[in-house]
Amino acid sequence: MRYWLIIDNRQTGPLTVEEIAAGGYLRRDTPVWYEGLAGWVTAENVAELAALLTPPALPVVDVDFNAQQRVQTATGWVQAEPRRMPEEPKSYLLWSILTTILCCLPVGIVAIVMSSRVSSRYVQGDYEGALRASRAAEIWIIVTVVLGLVATPFQMAVAML
Repeated sequence: MRYWLIIDNRQTGPLTVEEIAAGGYLRRDTPVWYEGLAGWVTAENVAELAALLTPPALPVVDVDFNAQQRVQTATGWVQAEPRRMPEEPKSYLLWSILTTILCCLPVGIVAIVMSSRVSSRYVQGDYEGALRASRAAEIWIIVTVVLGLVATPFQMAVAML
């Protein structure tokens, strides 16, 4: 069967289904006419052309996340070693909370914030960032304890007045 289409306000045809498919200009609202029709209809209302409009079904892919990945290089595809990250660094969250409560509230809050960053950065794949956050949390815990020990005699003196 041969079809006439209106594309860019110009009548085009007669065209076969293969020619229409190869052209790539068919849309759902493209006006279509063929011999035997009383008037123009849209492409979505012509069964043979509507099949061209249906997007192909997406393939179902079974993904094995433990399998080795393939990487494309200039010479072709090669097997890539799976990326293995070292064990998650210590977060020191419990120590951060304890030192905040027992020693020095303002500085301890910084230690808690640094401690909470360790896991989130590690999960995102940023091992170096997790390691930096772990070290920073440890330093802020030490600073909190030292400030608490230094400030305690002054707080006691003020309380006695």
